[in-house]
Amino acid sequence: MSELILHRSSGAIALPQPRRAIEIRPAVEADLEFIDALQRKHSKMVGWFPTQQLRTNILKGQVLIAQSGAEQLGYCISNDRYLKHDDCGIVYQLNVVPTEHRGLIGATLIKAVFDRAAYGCKLFCCWCAQDIRANFFWEAIGFVPIAFRTGSRGKQRIHIFWQ
Repeated sequence: MSELILHRSSGAIALPQPRRAIEIRPAVEADLEFIDALQRKHSKMVGWFPTQQLRTNILKGQVLIAQSGAEQLGYCISNDRYLKHDDCGIVYQLNVVPTEHRGLIGATLIKAVFDRAAYGCKLFCCWCAQDIRANFFWEAIGFVPIAFRTGSRGKQRIHIFWQ
């Protein structure tokens, strides 16, 4: 009778490679125009940060840029500390250029966020509107929905809390 093997002795499972070479780097002031234009284009999905808030996040090192050569492909705004908890971080915005969707750019950005997080940060979360396709992304990369909330009084849009 054969035994069921639950873990590979060879180590971690290899992750799929992005369709093109992607470099992840911290955002700089010169990236502000790209970030702002992309967030405005997708504000119904990622929300909206005022320019000064974007600038502050860039200066704090909380924004990562994905690029291939000189072409910017997306960005991620996150913090490895959420609600004064050292063990929980949050992703505020993850945004990829529409022509590059399904190319593992978002997953590469999230992996970079995890890799750069403080040692004590063991968990990341995000809020995502229920009516957008991004929820399939969060589920596909292993996040689990654990709570719901209603949005503004005017829209009454439901948001899902993913961890």
